[in-house]
This record gives sequence, C-alpha cells and structure tokens, in this order.
Amino acid sequence: MTGFTKRQKLFAFLFLHQLLFSLPFGISQAQVLHQDWAQVDSLLLTGQDIPGLEFVIVADSLFLPADSTIVRFHKDIAQPGRWYSDTLGSYVEAKALEQHIPTEMRDRASIVYLLFEKESNPEALLEYLDNLIRNELFAPSVAGDGGALMLLANRTAFKPFYQIRLRILSDLKMIVLLFSLILFFLASVFLVGFMFFVKSKKRRTEVMTQRFKSLCYEPLSNLLFEYELDELKEFSAQKIWEFFPNAQAGNHLFKDVMIQEIISLNKNMKGDFKSKLKLIYRKLNLVDHSFKKLESSQWDIVTTGLVEINEMDVLEAAPIVQKFTHHENFHIRSQAVATYLNISNDMTLQVLVHQTFPLSRWQQMTYFRIIRFLTNQGTKVQVERLFDSYNESVRIFGYRIVRYLGLVDRLEILKEKYPNASRDEKIEILKCFDVFSFTDAIEYVHQDIYTEDKDLYVAAVKVLQNIGTVISQTILIERIEHLVDFDCLKATLEALKAMNPVLVEKELESSLKEEIRQMLAHLQDPILCDV
Repeated sequence: MTGFTKRQKLFAFLFLHQLLFSLPFGISQAQVLHQDWAQVDSLLLTGQDIPGLEFVIVADSLFLPADSTIVRFHKDIAQPGRWYSDTLGSYVEAKALEQHIPTEMRDRASIVYLLFEKESNPEALLEYLDNLIRNELFAPSVAGDGGALMLLANRTAFKPFYQIRLRILSDLKMIVLLFSLILFFLASVFLVGFMFFVKSKKRRTEVMTQRFKSLCYEPLSNLLFEYELDELKEFSAQKIWEFFPNAQAGNHLFKDVMIQEIISLNKNMKGDFKSKLKLIYRKLNLVDHSFKKLESSQWDIVTTGLVEINEMDVLEAAPIVQKFTHHENFHIRSQAVATYLNISNDMTLQVLVHQTFPLSRWQQMTYFRIIRFLTNQGTKVQVERLFDSYNESVRIFGYRIVRYLGLVDRLEILKEKYPNASRDEKIEILKCFDVFSFTDAIEYVHQDIYTEDKDLYVAAVKVLQNIGTVISQTILIERIEHLVDFDCLKATLEALKAMNPVLVEKELESSLKEEIRQMLAHLQDPILCDV
C-alpha cells in the first residue's frame, strides 16, 4: 500500500475488517445456530439482552440440604417437592446462581428457557435466535475494538478505494446489463420516432387528399358540362392541363386523387359523359400512371392499378393483366381475372377454365356480374367451356351460370356430364334440372334415389317432386320404409304428398313406423303443414 496516506490505510483496514468479520459473522451465525449449541451457549454468555428470552433454575428440593444457599436465596415454591428460582433476565446471572447449588446436586438442577414467559426447549430457542439474526432484529456483539475503529473511521472523509468505472467494465454481467438497457432505450426511441413519422405522413396525406379533391371538382365539371365530346377530342394534353393547377401536374398523389374522382364520376354518369371522362383519363396520360402501379411490390397498389384499368376500359392492357390472373395473392388474382374478363375479347372464358385456385363465393358473384353484363350486350359467352375445367369449383360455377342466366340450351350438356360428376356437381346439376323441369334426365335422378349421401338424396327427391312420374312414386314408397334420417323422411313425404296425396294416405297411413305416421299427420294438417 505504498503511496497511500495514513487516513487511506486506516479506511482500507476498516473496510476489510467489516467485510471479513462483521457481515460474515451475522450470516455464519444464522447458519451455524442450527447445528452448534455450544456457539449458542457462548453467545448467551456474552450477557446481551435478547428480547423475549428469560431464564429460570429448577431444582429437586429433596436433594437440597437445609442450609443450602439456593434454598435460603429463593423462597417461592411452585410445586410440592420442586424449587424454582426467580425469573432471571440474563443467562450469565442464571449461570452464576447455578454455581451456588452443591456440586453433587447440580445434576438435579437445570436452567429452563422462557420465551415470552412460556417454557421452551433448546430446538425452539435455536430457531428463535436464528429468526432474530436473519431478520436483523438481534445483532450478536463482535469481539475486539471494532466499535472504536468505527468511530475513528466516521471522522475520515469517504473516498472509494476502487474506481467505479473500471469495476463496472470488469464485470461481464454488468456489461451485458448496460448493453441491454442501452439497446432497449435506443429501440424505444426509434419506435416512437417511427410511429410519429408514419402518423405524421398519414395525416399529411389525408390533408393533401382533401385539398386535391377540392382542386379537381371545378376543372372536371367545366370539362364535362361546358365542352362537347368532339371539342375535347381536339384538345391537347397541354390544353386540358391548363384547367388544373400547373404546380401539381407532376404530383403522384394529385394524379391518384384525379383518377379516383374520374372513376367516381364514371360510375354515376351515362352516355357521352362516360366517354368524356375516359377521354380525359387518356389525354392526361393517366394510363401510364396506372401501368406503373402494376410494377409495385405492394399488393394493394397493384390491385388499385387493376381496378383503374378495369373501370377505364384500357383494352391494350389485357396482356399485362393476364400475367396476374394466376397470382398467389387472392386480391390481385381476383381483380386481375375480373379485369381480364371485362377488357379482353376471349369469350371462351379460358382465364377461368385454367384457374388452379378454388373460386370463393365472392369471386363467383363478381365474375357472374361481368358474364351477365357481356351476355346482355349480345355477346355469346361459351359457358360450356367451364364444364371441362380441371378445377371443380370452376365447373360448379359454370352450372350455376346456366341456372342464373336461364341457358336452357346447355341442359343436354349437363345431362351428359351428370353420370361422371362429383357429389357437389350432381347437387348443382339437379338444381338446374329442377328449375327448368328437365324431364329427360329423370332416369339419372332415379339412380341417385338409392344413394347413401343425405344431401344428394334430398336434392334428387326435390327434383322428383317437380318432374316425378308414377315410377318415381313407386320408388319413393319402397324407399321410405328404409329411411332413418329425419330430413330424408321429410323430403320424401313432401314429394309424395305433392305428386299423389291419395297414394300417400292409402299406402302410408298404416305404416308400421310411428315417426312416419306422425310426420304424415303433420303434413296433412292444414294449420301445421307450412310449419
């Protein structure tokens, strides 16, 4: 310790003394007290005042001489034949009193420990002392002149022996902790800043969008209502841009807002107004802006571009749109197929025939509206091509189009497809037979009366209810006795009642099955028949 002053040497000595003796003593004391009674005895002999602990000496009076000091010293008799000393607060005092007992009689006397005026055994005393020391309610005295040294140390100004910075950097766990805290703080600052930036950008975009909408209203209204279509055709792009703010001509957000306003007006106008809007869209070269959206890596931007091309009837975009008709993204694929159906001249519906993904009900509704529009325009759409698709959902969609559009001339094709069709296809084809009362396929319907599939059986029975013959009635009468399912029984009874009520009463009123009689009575009741 060369180079240190006397004060620094003294403080270092006191620090090590306290570290090595004072603190470990309390810890080791709490640990050793469970095992070493001799150490407890030495602790009690220090004479420290332990809260709640008192002592009593118990002796057998039969073995005490009449002139014994202990007999003369103590006068209280607690029990016959037993002598008790007064309650003593110090173990040292109890030991001193024990020394007055004659040597030959000391084995007949003992020191009794009282914890809060109740007799306790050594094990309970050990546990009590252990709890006091562990909870810092009792501090065993430290031998030596530590107290004087502490007083001397208090007069010395505190100065750390180690440099804290070096101490921290030498601890690997502390370095990891500091690094984690710093990383967490930086990440928090980054996230808060990023959220603030995104929110500010979104808010700024909303404000600019509203502003650009107000800038588009008047120019578009002037072009639509003050100029004829032929006049607009003579206008150049420069002339049309003069109606709009020149400073916003190159702003992408302004073009997006303008396209949305044009599309919105296009949906609510007819005749020359629609042609004017499409002409303005092309004159301002907004087509290229829509094409650029198809190059984006974000699916929502690509979908927006497809919608714009669809609404503005950009026919030359068909080859580009076709590339997206098999896209893995549902929204892009759905919009691409709808756009391609609208702008292409492919009446064979090959874009649907070759679809590998199953069609959802939402997609079928969208595509049906387009096909219906094309049909109403006088275009002959070859719906039967859908029947040969490898995709079952596409084939079912084709059968539904036949039913919805009333394509009676395709029923013969459905009849040919029926024997080899799947269960779901058969149910859809049966609905077509039922709607158009197609009696030519009744033999195939009779075959499916013996199916074990509940839904297919019910669909076949509903068809027979409409186009059934006497043979159909006989088959259903024979089949009804073997039916167990409630829905199948109900559909069969309703079909028989619709075809031949007299036959039902004659053949089934005496049925052995109670359930059939109850259902028949329910159907024949004029009040309950529709319930």
